[in-house]
Amino acid sequence: MATHMHFTKRSQLIDIERRNNSTNGNPKMKLEFANGITGITKTDAMWVYGIDNSWIGKSVTFEFHYTNAGKCIIDDAKLEKTNA
Repeated sequence: MATHMHFTKRSQLIDIERRNNSTNGNPKMKLEFANGITGITKTDAMWVYGIDNSWIGKSVTFEFHYTNAGKCIIDDAKLEKTNA
């Protein structure tokens, strides 16, 4: 299994697009951030269940990596506490 360099950034979430579920039936989403990064959530990641439209316009810290094919995969995302 290849290892990829992971990055952590903080940016405002500007769009959420629901994608097809994984083969196991778990949700997958496309997340677009104000800093220009757009990626697909990691397959079968349980944290994705917590994402909803209330996140749009809020500051999010997210971890991501790029596949060998250049696709951006969002490994984790959390709302910043400053959004409360």
